[in-house]
Formats: sequence, structure tokens, C-alpha cells
Amino acid sequence: MQKYISKLVDLFLHPGKFIKSVSKEKDYWALTKFFAVFYLFVLIIEVILNLLIGLRMGVTLSILNSLGALAIGVVSAFAVPYISAGLSHAGVWLFGGRQGFFNTFKPAVYGNMLYIIYSLLLLIITGIMQLIKPIYPGMLYNQTYPMVFIIMSGIFVLIGAVFSVYTQTMGVSLFQKISKGKAFLGSILIPLILVIIYLAIIASTLQVL
Repeated sequence: MQKYISKLVDLFLHPGKFIKSVSKEKDYWALTKFFAVFYLFVLIIEVILNLLIGLRMGVTLSILNSLGALAIGVVSAFAVPYISAGLSHAGVWLFGGRQGFFNTFKPAVYGNMLYIIYSLLLLIITGIMQLIKPIYPGMLYNQTYPMVFIIMSGIFVLIGAVFSVYTQTMGVSLFQKISKGKAFLGSILIPLILVIIYLAIIASTLQVL
């Protein structure tokens, strides 16, 4: 356990240095297990906080819904690393990455884990804020407290995304032996295309409505 915590701290504090330190890792299962355990740990904290916040607001949350979220989380914990890395690897391959799937999988997983670390910090901070002073449905978002909540959430999400992409780019460049520019473009190409298609579908649906 201490080994895993130490790795997460190093990943958070020194992502560029950390990604170089894992260059010799070759085990799919060890990396998948590490990601899955951390992912589920964060999910359990989220479920507990939601239950506590619900009690604080006088709302009774369904235990079945919480258990359902955990069940979906178990599947996601093992599926997300491979889906995410698969999408990135397709783009990396187009930009000349020929060093095998694992050399995209590894930086993609650690990049996702870094994003989850920032998500965990945001979850804890906003959870404490909600426990101290809940934001009730219908509360005006032009008030100071809700605005602070929204802005802080946006900052954490943005910083987490930037450092996640940075970590993945550094790792893909190093392990796939391509330039950082190609690693960056390759890593984001397919996910970006999918996001654009999704937004286009949403926009067209809203126009029809």
C-alpha cells in the first residue's frame, strides 16, 4: 500500500520525472490493477460523500442506486484504461508510433490516474464545502458561494486535464520514440474527433427540438 501511495504522490508532484522512472514497467495486469484499485477507492469516497451530503440536505439517497454506481464503477475501472489507451494508440500509430500498444497504454493510464488525483482533491474540497453549507436546488448561481464552487471546480478540471495530457504526451514521446509534437497530436486526435462528433450530434438534436 505504501508503495502505491508513494507512486501516486510522485506522479502528482513530478509527472515528467515520474513517467521516466516507469520506463521499464512491462506488466499489463500490475498497471491495470493499480488503476482499478485507485479508481474504485475514489468512487467509494464519492458515494460516501454523496450519502453524507444527502443527509445534510435532508434528502435520502437510494442505497440501490449507490450499489449500482459501484457495480458500474467496477466494470469501468477495468475497461477505461484499455478504451482510453486504444483511442490514443490509434492516433499515435498514425503519427508514426510503432513501439507497440503497451507503450501507449502505460502513459495513457498514468495520465488518467493523474487526472483522477485532481478529481479526488476537488471531490474532497467540494464535499467538505457542501457538508458545511449545501448548495440546494434552485439556489441562484449568481450568488458568491455557488460561483466560488463553480469556478474552483472549473480550475481543478482544467489543471487536471492539462497535466494529464502533458504526462501522456511525455510518456508516449519517450516510449514510442516520436517527437513530443507528434505524441501530443496522436494522443488527442481520435478523442478530439469523437468529442467534435458528439457535440455536433447534440447541436443538431437541439436544433430539431
